[in-house]
Amino acid sequence: MTRINLACAAVWFASFALAGCNGSGGNAGREGSAQEVATVTGSVTYLQRTALPPEAEVRVVLEDVSLQDVPAVTLAADTVLAQGKQVPVPFSISYHPGQVDETHTYSLRAEIWIGGERRFTSMEAFPVITRGAPDHADITVMALEKPRATMLVGTYWKLLSVGGMNALPAADARREPHLTLLEEDHRAVATGGCNQMSGTYQMSDQGLTFSPFVSTRMACPGVMEQEGALGRAFSATRGYRIQDDTLELTDETGAVLARFVAATQEDD
Repeated sequence: MTRINLACAAVWFASFALAGCNGSGGNAGREGSAQEVATVTGSVTYLQRTALPPEAEVRVVLEDVSLQDVPAVTLAADTVLAQGKQVPVPFSISYHPGQVDETHTYSLRAEIWIGGERRFTSMEAFPVITRGAPDHADITVMALEKPRATMLVGTYWKLLSVGGMNALPAADARREPHLTLLEEDHRAVATGGCNQMSGTYQMSDQGLTFSPFVSTRMACPGVMEQEGALGRAFSATRGYRIQDDTLELTDETGAVLARFVAATQEDD
């Protein structure tokens, strides 16, 4: 009889302990349910008649924009890889309702990045969630000018090196070696330190090429090798790279032919 009572007591104790664990778990479940996520959905599009390349990234950010003159606070974000998708590109941002203050204002901001460059951005606010705003927004982004194209044309580029040689400084009364691409008629003007060179250039998203340059025919001892190397570099140019204030002309393999730095144009 004693053994049966002890066994019953053991079962009763185990059941009590299990009930206690279940009770604790139930509270945890109720706390977890309070942390369920909500979503903001929508789409991103643009008006330009151009295809979205496969490597494009559509980035949408949910922000708290309540305070003026203070940077917005990011609550959540979504990045959609194009991978063949075309606009409008759908998005869905998940956030925790506990992060939201009903007295605050929340808005969406969208950007499209291509090849590591921000090429499109939203120009207006798209309120969501609070103050009667919806949980859905269809966002139209606007195209941005390419910084590198704007920087390339119209900048005075001072020669740093060409053909593996550092540029020689200007001697006597000669102009320093340089290159300038003019917007007018796509003209390119340059000098290797002696003769004036001119031609035209052609640009695309993928490259840069020059027409054959015409040149004056002065003989300038000491810089003719440099000038010849610069002329050959222009003939072989198929592309370019700009990083900060440095321009590199490259051949069809991507090898650097000549390197320049943005500078202040000399007075004639």
